[in-house]
Amino acid sequence: MRTRPADPPDAARFVSEGISTGPYRWRARALLDAPADVVATMVPSTVAVIEAVDEHRCVLTSGSDSLDSIALHLAHLGIPFIPLDPPELRARCAALARRLHAAATNSQ
Repeated sequence: MRTRPADPPDAARFVSEGISTGPYRWRARALLDAPADVVATMVPSTVAVIEAVDEHRCVLTSGSDSLDSIALHLAHLGIPFIPLDPPELRARCAALARRLHAAATNSQ
């Protein structure tokens, strides 16, 4: 006789996590200062998993072979964010901020 799990897994979430983070070197998480439903309209489920924290914030989880790509993607959303994991993501955000600031203020 077969039994059903008491709490079956969410198939859509399972697939989304596998596609958006599974095959990559880096798995990153960031806290975004926007509601999950708003972010979900901006980021396809094949790119990231979006989880509501409360009515106004969410956590985005995504993967990439480059932390710079993740940092730039987060910045491109135009939403304030805090890098959570990995710790190296915060350092890459700082390095990119310095580089962009230098480019914006260079008058040659």
